Amino acid sequence: MRWGTLVWAVGLGLAAACGDDNDGGGGVRTGLPVDQKLSTLDDEGAQAACHTMFDAMATAMPASDVLRAQCTAASIVANATLTDGELTVNIATCKSQADACVQDPTKYGVDEEEAAGDRTACDSLKAETTLKSCEASVGEYEACLTQLVGALRQRIAMFTCDNAKSLAQSEMEGSVDLDNIPECQTFTSKCPDVDLVPR
Repeated sequence: MRWGTLVWAVGLGLAAACGDDNDGGGGVRTGLPVDQKLSTLDDEGAQAACHTMFDAMATAMPASDVLRAQCTAASIVANATLTDGELTVNIATCKSQADACVQDPTKYGVDEEEAAGDRTACDSLKAETTLKSCEASVGEYEACLTQLVGALRQRIAMFTCDNAKSLAQSEMEGSVDLDNIPECQTFTSKCPDVDLVPR
């Protein structure tokens, strides 16, 4: 199982973030010893770390916010027009359709279950196959996740009809580049087989 599946997609066609201003709290914590290497975790420890990742994402990006972003993305696509290379979106119509989509997602082709994610995916995680070669510590994992949560939360907050043009120019990308997060660079260098975001 790829941990990246826990950072669910923000919408159709999208790639698919608590101690400082980014996370709004005291940091993501697994409850495991911070100096313990993830490669030494048993299945129970690996599942606990996975649950922590899921819960942190769910707190930073509640299903209602993800659904709103999905609906906004769908509405931007439906209402965008390209004339002489210039993208325009009727903002009022975009907002109205996004609101209607939130009330009836299926009608607009949005998967409401995708917005909620699936925490039970962690329950079958096996340390031997997922973390065997991961030499990062629990503390390094928590530090990366803390920053990733904040970055994803900031990114999803940008999904509004008012930002339609800039979103379209960025191809409606909903994921976060781990290379821009030093703590995650450290983590991924030691755990190249653990996917924190879809690639």
